[in-house]
Amino acid sequence: HSKGMRFGIYSDAGIKTCGGYEGSYGHAQIDAETFADWGVDYVKLDGCWITLDAIINPHAPFEDAYTAFGNALRNVSRPMVYS
Repeated sequence: HSKGMRFGIYSDAGIKTCGGYEGSYGHAQIDAETFADWGVDYVKLDGCWITLDAIINPHAPFEDAYTAFGNALRNVSRPMVYS
């Protein structure tokens, strides 16, 4: 921030990221709070590893997970761009 740059972070709405690291599924609020504490300006959220239910009903799990994370971001003290 001191150099005029913005800080972005990547996470996933599923249990793992596309690269196999821990995702935000089940702990969106704590992740949003952590990102706010770290001074994050931009959050990129992928949808890998959401659930096996996505094969049967492809829209519901994604919609629920993205909405939950968006709500979590609205409940923290720092505004962040959400993508």
